[in-house]
Amino acid sequence: MMRKFTRAVIADFAEMVDMIEQTLAGYWRELGELGEDPARTRQGIVAACSVMLATTLALGVSFAIAQQDPIAARKALMKKNGDEAKIGTQFMKGEAAFDLAKAKAIFASYADAASKVPTLFPDNSKTGGETAALPAIWEKKDDFNAKLKKFGEDAKEAEAKVTDEASFKTVFPTVQKNCGGCHETYRLKKS
Repeated sequence: MMRKFTRAVIADFAEMVDMIEQTLAGYWRELGELGEDPARTRQGIVAACSVMLATTLALGVSFAIAQQDPIAARKALMKKNGDEAKIGTQFMKGEAAFDLAKAKAIFASYADAASKVPTLFPDNSKTGGETAALPAIWEKKDDFNAKLKKFGEDAKEAEAKVTDEASFKTVFPTVQKNCGGCHETYRLKKS
């Protein structure tokens, strides 16, 4: 279990480095396009450095939180999923105007969460932090991980299929069933 967690940490760190490299490459390209005007170049450098610093700090803080407190990290991830589900439900009910970019972002967020969640249940996180995780997660780890894998696959497939409001209304309920299937078995019921 610790090896999987360590591999996930290394993968997250590598992803962070790739994002920083891509960001830097884009900034240097833009800086080259600013031309010879020293004032514009100076402003561009300051802006690029500020954004890069903010991005690095945000990634570093989220990385540190996930490593120090997997319960808090998984709660934050589940809250984000809940927020995405609310937006999707509003689209389904016609309470919000359909937005294709937001619809696709819902499924992208779900797929991202499904890939990260398995690493956020190390053995030392069974209790504490007001966790709602049931012991069944650790007792049936293979089933738990299989459900998360299916959730991620369904979310990726849905993101690819959504082209308009009608297609969203077809695939969203199917993906949402994954949430309930996991919560029924592995989450403490709210009183």
